[in-house]
Amino acid sequence: MSCAGCTDAAACNFDASATIDDGSCESLSCAGCTDATACNYDASATIDDGSCESLTCAGCTDATACNFDASATIDDGSCESLSCAGCTDATACNFDASATIDDGSCESLSCAGCTDATACNFDASATIDDGSCESLSCAGCTDATACNFDASATIDDGSCESLTCAGCTDATACNFDASATIDDGSCESLSCAGCTDATACNFDASATIDDGSCESLSCAGCTDATACNFDASATIDDGSCESLSCAGCTDATACNFDASATIDDGSCESLTCAGCTDATACNFDASATIDDGSCESLSCAGCTDATACNYDASATIDDGSCESLTCAGCTDATACNFDASATIDDGSCESLSCAGCTDATACNFDASATIDDGSCESLSCAGCTDATACNFDASATIDDGSCESLSCAGCTDATACNFDASATIDDGSCESLSLRWLYRCYRLQLRRFCYHRRRIL
Repeated sequence: MSCAGCTDAAACNFDASATIDDGSCESLSCAGCTDATACNYDASATIDDGSCESLTCAGCTDATACNFDASATIDDGSCESLSCAGCTDATACNFDASATIDDGSCESLSCAGCTDATACNFDASATIDDGSCESLSCAGCTDATACNFDASATIDDGSCESLTCAGCTDATACNFDASATIDDGSCESLSCAGCTDATACNFDASATIDDGSCESLSCAGCTDATACNFDASATIDDGSCESLSCAGCTDATACNFDASATIDDGSCESLTCAGCTDATACNFDASATIDDGSCESLSCAGCTDATACNYDASATIDDGSCESLTCAGCTDATACNFDASATIDDGSCESLSCAGCTDATACNFDASATIDDGSCESLSCAGCTDATACNFDASATIDDGSCESLSCAGCTDATACNFDASATIDDGSCESLSLRWLYRCYRLQLRRFCYHRRRIL
């Protein structure tokens, strides 16, 4: 019937004109990747079959980068600007036609030379004339059949000769001399023998005769550019390619993002780099790239006014606690009430309470005085400072030269008849206790007794 067909609007072969479903509906022919950002996006697919992938089209999408991949639609972070850097100045000596980024290396010396094509020292490679052109050095033999024919010579100097051009004229020989016109029998085929197989590891571009030495091992390696151990120098793939050593976290927002990783191994995590990312917070973590909501502004709050008494050098947020009273005092180091802990002068400085005699040798020296008031004197403490003298003054600190040893001299022997209790210096006058002296002592003591009695009466 003409109205029979697939009536399932979700099927690949849905027929909008069919009114009777004939069981022909299928969902395979239109199945594919429907993610427009995926590498294998299928614009004709209407049913997503889960085949979408983002690796085969990943590459450098920066058109200014050296390794820009026009076919890449997903940037894999591999863009670099070194391999294509060079001199982009077409007039410079070292102009690099392949360079797309100028690295500042352009120079105009290495290509300077004689640009006059008729000059002897014409330099075809020179693009800048350095004024060195001359017409003498091109004089030589202009006879093309001569041994010393000088193709560059334009003036014949009569030096042509036919002996020095003898050599090997066999073009297949190693020592073939293209300049030789006479064969001298010196041709040989050993010095230029080598590997002539351009695909071999030891290919010798200078070899013209193959000596069977070609080998394919020394240049074997991994030639898969997507493998971890890709060897750019390898020309023969030895099956060693592997994809493990370069596997890692490729998520640039993850804590353990590995810029060198090209294959994601599912190890990405967002905890080790989490922290406070608010630069104004007390616990700001400069190494954190993910904010974990831990930011706080209390632990670093304090007085940030450097002139205040309670200034807190570690505080980064001012909490309004600054005050200028507890550290106020006298800041004048010469004042009596100088306060070393005071940082703000309150006008209380005074110079009276600590004024006195600061001369340590004076009688009225005041150890507590820090300001000398001119009151120092040396009389009140002057006297005899000799402890052995009769007039020794224990309170005297300055000797005035009055010391004497006579007024206190006498007999200091308490058993002697003439013992003098007031004497402190023995003058050798003590009398012994013999019978004769005992009698004299008795009379002496009697006279003293009578003398004292008369004085009393």
